[in-house]
Amino acid sequence: MEDKKISEMAELLYKGAKMLSEHCQECKAPLFKLNDEIFCPVCNTKVKEVEKIGRKEKERDKEHEKLNEESKGNKQILSKPILLSLDKTLEKLGYMLDEEEDIAKIEKILNLISKTADLIERLKKWEEK
Repeated sequence: MEDKKISEMAELLYKGAKMLSEHCQECKAPLFKLNDEIFCPVCNTKVKEVEKIGRKEKERDKEHEKLNEESKGNKQILSKPILLSLDKTLEKLGYMLDEEEDIAKIEKILNLISKTADLIERLKKWEEK
């Protein structure tokens, strides 16, 4: 994957897109979801329906709704889904790092890992307040 595409994926994450565990059938890059649209940021393939993704998203949405209902202001419960997503993101970045050989790309991935870890720490501190 070229540097520009990795930067674009990082920008999508900053904009609130979700990196999914499913991969593009065309280029094998991770799929992203933004505004109820699933797509590949590398080859720009739009994914209309993926049964497995839809099922996972619905289960996750139900879990988030349940957590939000139970929380009633409890910061720890509110932050749990975010922490889970950030943990998954770290795992995916770890896989990307493991497969990458280009030093510049490794540096970008490490930067994303650092920023994600910082977010996790800030969220944990917020929970404690």
